[in-house]
Amino acid sequence: MLVTFESEVISVDNEFGVGKVDAIHPSISIVAENPVAVVERTVAKKGTGDLAKAYLNYLYSDEAQEIAAKHALRPTNPAILKKYSKTFKP
Repeated sequence: MLVTFESEVISVDNEFGVGKVDAIHPSISIVAENPVAVVERTVAKKGTGDLAKAYLNYLYSDEAQEIAAKHALRPTNPAILKKYSKTFKP
């Protein structure tokens, strides 16, 4: 048995074919988000604060959420999640 992220299960299905590997989706789950932050000391040193903050904000835009969904990462936007409902189990 392997406990892994939802995106890994989707990737395995995409690479080897749906149903080639048994996946069990529990009735309850936890959210495991990829952390992202602007490190003030680093951006101050490099002068990239505005760019770093723009990128951070972009990650939650509709465009970025679409890209995430296409790469098996569950979008946080409810409308985009609905669009990919065949990919992501409730």
